[in-house]
Order: sequence, then C-alpha cells, then structure tokens
Amino acid sequence: MLFHKKTSWLAIFWLLAAVLITAANAEDNVDARPLDQTTVIHQVVITKFKFIPANIIIKQGDIVEWINLDIAPHTATVNTKTWGTGKLGQKQTKKIIFTLTGTSFYICTFHPSMHGTVTVLPKNSE
Repeated sequence: MLFHKKTSWLAIFWLLAAVLITAANAEDNVDARPLDQTTVIHQVVITKFKFIPANIIIKQGDIVEWINLDIAPHTATVNTKTWGTGKLGQKQTKKIIFTLTGTSFYICTFHPSMHGTVTVLPKNSE
C-alpha cells in the first residue's frame, strides 16, 4: 500500500512540475489584452530565404506571426528598429500585434536581400 501512495504522489509531483515548466516557458509574444471579435492573425512563412507573402496588408490591432521553416536562422526587423522578431531558429515563431497605422519595411538582418512590408490600415477601413 505504501508503494502505491508514493507512486501516486510522485506522479502528481511530475505532472505539476511539467505544468509549471510549460507555463514558465510559454511565449508572451502578444500583449495580454483579450483579442476582440475583429482581430485577425496573419502568417508570414519564411522559407527558401523568402518571406511569403513578402508584402502584407492588415488592420490596426491585427497580429502577424512569422514562422521560420528554413534551416538557417532569420529575423524580421523593421528598418527603424521599432519592432522585430529577434532571431528565429528553424520552426520557431514570433507574433507581433500592430497598433499604429502606416507601412513598415523590414529585412532579415542575417540576409538583407530578404525583405518585406507590413501595411497597417485603420481598424474601421474596408
């Protein structure tokens, strides 16, 4: 009977540890505000040393998620350095919420020939 109690407590301990480790490692890429009904998550895939799509048009409050499918590390860094993904290894992602309107030109800092734009329109535009 003692063996089963130890086994149960040990299982509970490892389950709790796994949950805490997962929570501690969760990415906090997007601000903590709840998404409203109109928020859209757009994806830009990085593959074959290209951003696909290279140019994206979104609305204020939307999120862009960059996904690196290349073996090489990449970034998506705006030329004014006001936002960027940081270094993304293979299969890593980064989400950024865009709250200001305008067009941002970005590059991969490791491979400057890779470039794209994010154009943010007012939330109420069509």
